[in-house]
Amino acid sequence: MECRIGFLALLCASAPLAATTMPAHQDLRTIAASAEDAVAARGPGVRAAAGSVDERLRLTACDRPLETSLPHAPKGPRFSVRVACAGPVPWSVLVPMQVETEAKIVVARRALLPGTLLIEADLAIAQRRIPGLADCCATDMTALIGQRVRRPIAAEAPVALDSLETAPLVRRGEIVTVIAGAPGFEVRSSGVAMADARQGDAVRIRHTTSLRIIQARADSRGVVRADR
Repeated sequence: MECRIGFLALLCASAPLAATTMPAHQDLRTIAASAEDAVAARGPGVRAAAGSVDERLRLTACDRPLETSLPHAPKGPRFSVRVACAGPVPWSVLVPMQVETEAKIVVARRALLPGTLLIEADLAIAQRRIPGLADCCATDMTALIGQRVRRPIAAEAPVALDSLETAPLVRRGEIVTVIAGAPGFEVRSSGVAMADARQGDAVRIRHTTSLRIIQARADSRGVVRADR
């Protein structure tokens, strides 16, 4: 009898220990919620709904905050967010998302054909619901003035950034300011651009005085920086 009582006592005493050492599983709802929060944090007006996470997954419960990462440049209303645990038993899961954004964006007042050079009368600001994130579309109307349309834009349609061609900062034959030097000092002179160039583009410049050809990069409107 004493043997049985001792056995039962030992069994009962070991039961809590066994329970604490058994691996717990991560609540899949917390994974979906983390993915939604990561997308919603991209800005006001963003609405994100996580798709179903495979219920067959048995992931070890994470002992620290979950980590999330979005695609570098998500396009469209559907993309996946990676949710990961960097704990002693690491894991990661891709969560499918459905995303839309309510935001004030730039829209076309009229149909705009390729080659159109944008002026203020072509554009307006409107509140729209956009599939995906607002990163796809222009939000600053003044920044678009002078840019050229690359793909047709329908009247009242959002102005997608990839439908425009940024206007050159430097144009061929234009007299530009040339900045040369090192940190702490600079020398300014003038020259003639031998090609069009957008910001950061390399461009050859004919120096006004020496007529020497130098290599530079477009820096701002009508300004280039000489390569060292």
